[in-house]
Amino acid sequence: MIKRLILVVLSAFFLLPTEIRAEEKAFIPDQDKQRDAERTIKDVFKSDYAKRLPGERQALAQKLLQQSIDTKFDPVSKYVLLKESITVAAQAGDIDLAMLSADELDKNYAVDSIAIKMDALAKATGVATTVAANKALIAQYASLRDSALALDNYDLASRLGAFAENSARKCQDPALVSQTQIRNKEVRESQEEFDKVKRAMQVLKDKPDNPESNLAAGRYLCLTKGDWEKGLPLLIKSSDATLKSIASRELAAPSDPTEQVAIADGLWDLAQRESTTGKKQLTRHASVWYEKALPLLTGFEKTKADSRITRQIDTENLPGLKMVSNRKVIANTICIVADDFVVEVYLNGKPVPPESRKFVTESFGATTEKVEVDVHDGDWLVFNVVNNRLRWGGAYYFATAGVLDNGSIAFSSNYQDPLWSACDNISEVSQFIADPAYGADKHTEKVTKPWGEGDRQIKSLAPEWKGTPIWGKSRNTWIKYNCRAKIGPQ
Repeated sequence: MIKRLILVVLSAFFLLPTEIRAEEKAFIPDQDKQRDAERTIKDVFKSDYAKRLPGERQALAQKLLQQSIDTKFDPVSKYVLLKESITVAAQAGDIDLAMLSADELDKNYAVDSIAIKMDALAKATGVATTVAANKALIAQYASLRDSALALDNYDLASRLGAFAENSARKCQDPALVSQTQIRNKEVRESQEEFDKVKRAMQVLKDKPDNPESNLAAGRYLCLTKGDWEKGLPLLIKSSDATLKSIASRELAAPSDPTEQVAIADGLWDLAQRESTTGKKQLTRHASVWYEKALPLLTGFEKTKADSRITRQIDTENLPGLKMVSNRKVIANTICIVADDFVVEVYLNGKPVPPESRKFVTESFGATTEKVEVDVHDGDWLVFNVVNNRLRWGGAYYFATAGVLDNGSIAFSSNYQDPLWSACDNISEVSQFIADPAYGADKHTEKVTKPWGEGDRQIKSLAPEWKGTPIWGKSRNTWIKYNCRAKIGPQ
């Protein structure tokens, strides 16, 4: 039974997710149909294609993307519109728009997403003459490299890392070059671990209790891939006493904060003896356990946990870059109830477009809305919420839930959750919005005089909501959530 379980775990891990998803998407139209559609599209938008200024080309790319999104019954034209949007945006140097169109293409058709994005980035590289443009390229190359790593395609990951390093050199920023080199070193280390785990997998087929093979496979899953759920059952049977002990304690799923901190401390201490990849995964996982314990910690224990969580977040990004999240979508809709209302919603430092915010109800000045955006693990959200303290005896309220299309809740507002923070100093707001780590230690507060209808309203949008309303210190406050998927036992 144990042997079968291990084989199932390893086999499931090494399935390529793109192969599974591709079956749910439309097939690529044949070349003749594509050529006919392209001729029609270029004829319809002939005047737009004739314009050559970068801003005009960006406008054309945006128009083509929107036309594709709005096209429901012509899959050939929809496909070609997206392909054209990618090409036009890349040639105009609008990397973000090119990647947005590529994501839309990948969502609807069985395409090689990485190859399409690499081609777009190659076009954009030719017109990237500024530091900002090259930093955008680095972020996208790094994102694609992570995609290649997720598929264990280390040759491709190495190539993408080299492209990122080349763009970093064009920025003439030694710190940026150094950090891209560190990331590339992680790729080489991961490939070495992957070579070991392939041999270990062969041994585990016949000897599922082999300590050395369990160690190699468990280390790869946990310290290289960050998949602790699959890796811990292997580490508990490994020959490494330290990792075996940590695995045993984790699998017990302790709820006592003292034991949770002990696990976090053990992971953090072990990270200091690991190389780049292992260190990153260990500190990331340690932060998960610090977050579990944080609501009940006080004094130095709380300060230490806060400090280490913040340090871990700071190491996730290259200096001067907003890295592209390559992690899973954790929510498609953000449900919001506010008394009085939310002025602005920011995703990764940028305002959410007004058309993505859908008003639901208004009740004596209090508002309910849905924000329809994809939120990824690693993103951050900021809500500017206001309240008139003279109304309804000073009652106020803000609650939210991140919800997937299937109705499951990814996150809820909760004043005890350390991933929620607040800013009330207008001079710090810009940095609070732009930097996910800034002000992370200034946690939200419990709403002491909540609007009586608030909980009912949020549950009408998200029935499984089990959070709390939250606020800052003033009636005009900015509230931030660092969207980090929980790992391991909850």
